[in-house]
Amino acid sequence: PHVHGANLGVATAAYRDVGGFPSLATGEDHALVEALERRGHRVLRTAHCPVLTSPRLQARAHGGFGDYLAAMPRPAEA
Repeated sequence: PHVHGANLGVATAAYRDVGGFPSLATGEDHALVEALERRGHRVLRTAHCPVLTSPRLQARAHGGFGDYLAAMPRPAEA
């Protein structure tokens, strides 16, 4: 499953061990998870905890989740 910052929990010790979120314009959630994995922290991904997100098509951060949603194909209008 996709790493989504809205559904991401991290133990304090692990978070501190990797230095927290990197200072990035976008993708900081992915970078944090990659850092946790590199340091050997256990990362659990499951489809059993779905996230419902805003269907915003106007991104707040260039290259962020809003841009990802806007680029997704949409069903044809009926």
